[in-house]
Amino acid sequence: MIIDDDYWKALAGTGFTLEGEAVRYLEVNNLALQDKPDDLVIYTHICRGNYHSSWASKCAYDPVAPYVFAQENVDAVYLEYDDERSGSFEPLKYIPEDKQVILG
Repeated sequence: MIIDDDYWKALAGTGFTLEGEAVRYLEVNNLALQDKPDDLVIYTHICRGNYHSSWASKCAYDPVAPYVFAQENVDAVYLEYDDERSGSFEPLKYIPEDKQVILG
């Protein structure tokens, strides 16, 4: 949700920022993965919602790619690239070479 413009319109004036929330969520995710067994493979999925062809959020991955794609301590990312809401493939440049990417 933090990449959706409508979400930020609703939070206007609260003091929250996309950057601050992205750092906070990244920290929580990485803390949860800390000390995982070496043979445990972790995949993450950024879900935009698709319940009976309805969706929960819009906007491209660009704002969070430097955080999630580059810094989340996972082995692979599953990303929705099935319509114009996903934006361009440009944010994929943030994914390290040792991380798998699954697009759908």
